[in-house]
Amino acid sequence: MRTGVDIVELSRIKLDKTFISKVANKEEIEYIQTYKTLQGQKESLGGLWAVKEAVMKMLELGKNSGVSFKNILILHKENGKPYVKLSGVALKAYKQLNFKECDISISHEKDYAVAFAVGI
Repeated sequence: MRTGVDIVELSRIKLDKTFISKVANKEEIEYIQTYKTLQGQKESLGGLWAVKEAVMKMLELGKNSGVSFKNILILHKENGKPYVKLSGVALKAYKQLNFKECDISISHEKDYAVAFAVGI
């Protein structure tokens, strides 16, 4: 088992196309846009950033590993629970660690988003 955690100060999150395109895939952008308020969109994007960082930490992938935020896709089940779909460098690391599951949790509180990832 391996874990990763990350926290993001939401004031660092920008809702411009350049920033969003660095962090989010098409499906994730569509999910962010379901929030009607700018605060909701900022919390969603901040949570996305935090959970991707947590997953990278869980996989022990640093900035020199070749991993990209695009290699970690965060989707949502019908009940709203987020789950991870990996590709590229992230998927390769996941397989090398012999993980069978990756569970994530994201939370927001006023000025912060925090996320936790567990690989089993």
